[in-house]
Amino acid sequence: MKQNKSNYIIARVVAQYRGKYRVISGIKEFWAEVTGKTMYQAVSQLDYLVVGDLVNIVELEYGTGSRP
Repeated sequence: MKQNKSNYIIARVVAQYRGKYRVISGIKEFWAEVTGKTMYQAVSQLDYLVVGDLVNIVELEYGTGSRP
């Protein structure tokens, strides 16, 4: 699904738990996960997020977020 760039929220990764990430924006905190496309394109562990990374996320229902 193509996302409109105006829907993006900038957030920072503050914790990682078995493929899920805790991210915080200036307004609220979210649970997030990497999209399947991003996981498929990853070549090594270096391609995954680490604590401290800034990311663009899209807020989904129930307060979760997904990195486009």
